[in-house]
Amino acid sequence: SSSSSSSFVFLLLSSYQAGVFFLEGIGGEVEPSRAFAAFERGAQEGHTDCEYSLAVCYGKGLGVTPDQSKACVFFERAAQKGHPPAQYNMAQCYFTARGVERDAEKAMLHLQQAADKSFPPALYSLALCHRE
Repeated sequence: SSSSSSSFVFLLLSSYQAGVFFLEGIGGEVEPSRAFAAFERGAQEGHTDCEYSLAVCYGKGLGVTPDQSKACVFFERAAQKGHPPAQYNMAQCYFTARGVERDAEKAMLHLQQAADKSFPPALYSLALCHRE
């Protein structure tokens, strides 16, 4: 059965890799709830990519009921560890008051941190901010 073989594969992978496999359906069906569970396990262990991926799951409702506040909690955790996509997403949360109160100062700080790591969307957004 495909369930037992995917469980075996899961044991050989990190929580992050397993989550990606389940989310993208690599080697089987797309299983967002199993991806969410794998990312959650990794996030509990402090794995930065899992924290970021868990935030994306919460933000998009992948394997879980959408919850922007919880998405921001995990974007913030990964952002504090220097994860550029998380820093960029946290900036967007602060700019648009998505899951947090609007705070342009915190938004710019996160945006600058992501741009300092040459994260292309952050560089582009920062350039637009300075044009205005």
